[in-house]
Amino acid sequence: MKRLLLAALLAPAAVVALAVAAGATVGGTNGLIAYQAQAGKHTQLFTVEPDGSGGRQITRLRDSDAINAAWSPNGQRIVFARDSAAGTSREHLDIVVINADGSGLHGFGLHGLNGEPSWSPDGRHVVWGSSGGFAIANSDGSGLRRVRVAGFDGSPVFHPTASGSLSAVTNTGASPSPSSTRTAAG
Repeated sequence: MKRLLLAALLAPAAVVALAVAAGATVGGTNGLIAYQAQAGKHTQLFTVEPDGSGGRQITRLRDSDAINAAWSPNGQRIVFARDSAAGTSREHLDIVVINADGSGLHGFGLHGLNGEPSWSPDGRHVVWGSSGGFAIANSDGSGLRRVRVAGFDGSPVFHPTASGSLSAVTNTGASPSPSSTRTAAG
């Protein structure tokens, strides 16, 4: 399970860029696309218009990689995983929120394997995969709750019209049953 989560978190940049592009637009006319690319020693986040114009680097991390970007519902913020010490025994991934213009970088202060974050439909919460299940917090990182799910192997996402409920999308397409979900104090 740990190996599968790590593999999912460290997928090749091309695969992740395609996955990010699929969910990278704001409702209505297509908006900016967020993607990740190598810039110097680290992977950074960029935005670009759908026609390829207006490219802009959003992150400038000197000690880690920015991966798995997801737009907030209103298009004003981006959440991503910050991968530190990649490929070493000290590797850990924090969840980070940044304004779409690159200002206001705010990490949640997490350690361990955390990744593939996504937003609640109202933009007030963020959910992400974590070892053995998923975690959810307010968009500023407060109110952290961890949910353990037996056999969890996927990326949790909110239903687009959800009012507090959460669906877990897994590799098999199955959702956890209430009996296999346990909320633990975080």
